[in-house]
Amino acid sequence: MKAASKKDTAIAYLCWFLVGVHYFYLGKPIINILYWITGGGFLIWMFIDLFRIPGMVRRYNYKKLEEAIAEAKELYPSEHITIES
Repeated sequence: MKAASKKDTAIAYLCWFLVGVHYFYLGKPIINILYWITGGGFLIWMFIDLFRIPGMVRRYNYKKLEEAIAEAKELYPSEHITIES
């Protein structure tokens, strides 16, 4: 996976804390706009995200890894490529 596409939990928390752009950082602009419009879900959503951010970053990075593997399989169809946990 390209280093530029991998997201970091600390950066996501920084985006959340400073200006509430953590969903933009994780590639979900529509959700981020809803987040802003509702004032962080009337602060409830904001509090819940405090605990959800690590999982959101993990899922984003895993999805990007799966996409990279799918692309590698297209480029090298005869190779056996898998994700190892």
